Amino acid sequence: MTCSSNGVIASLVAAAAAIVIALGLIATAAIMNGSWWAAPGAVPLMFAAAGATAGAMAGVVAAIPLMVTFIDCLRVNYVPAPSQAPPGSITAQAPPCATSMSTWYTLVVGIGLALTVQAAACLKAAGIAWIPLLGLAPMTVITAALVVQAGAIAGLIAASADLFACLEKAYRKPGP
Repeated sequence: MTCSSNGVIASLVAAAAAIVIALGLIATAAIMNGSWWAAPGAVPLMFAAAGATAGAMAGVVAAIPLMVTFIDCLRVNYVPAPSQAPPGSITAQAPPCATSMSTWYTLVVGIGLALTVQAAACLKAAGIAWIPLLGLAPMTVITAALVVQAGAIAGLIAASADLFACLEKAYRKPGP
C-alpha cells in the first residue's frame, strides 16, 4: 500500500487560496470604504472576508488529521528504518521525526490561532465599514497580517516537505 501526503498539501494550498480571496475582498472593501456613497457596500465584503479567513483557518487545521492519517498509514504498512543514533542515546529513544513533527504542529496551531483572530477582526471591521474612511485603518492592519499569514503558510508547506522527507527516511517497506 502507498501512503499519500497529498491531502496535507492540498489542505494547506486551499488555505493559502482562501487568504488570497480574503485579501481581494478586503482590498475591494477598502476601496469602497473610501467613498462617501459606496462605503455601505464594504460591510458585506468584510463579512465575506471573515468567512474566507475562517475557511483558511479550517484548511490549516484540517491538515492535522490528514497528517495523522498519513503517519498512521506509514506505521501500519511500513517498518521503522534502523536508527543511526548510538544505542541508549536520547535520540535513539525518541519517536522518528519527533522534532520535525513538533515544529510542524506548532506552526499549524500558531497559524490557525492567528487566522481565527484575523477572522474576528474582519467581523469587527465590518461593524464600522459603513462609515466612510473609518474602516480603512483596521482593513489595512488586517491586510498586512494576512500577508504575513500567507508567508507563514508557505513556510508551513516547506516544513511539511521536510517532515515528509524525514518520515520517508524513518520508514521503509517491509521485506528483504
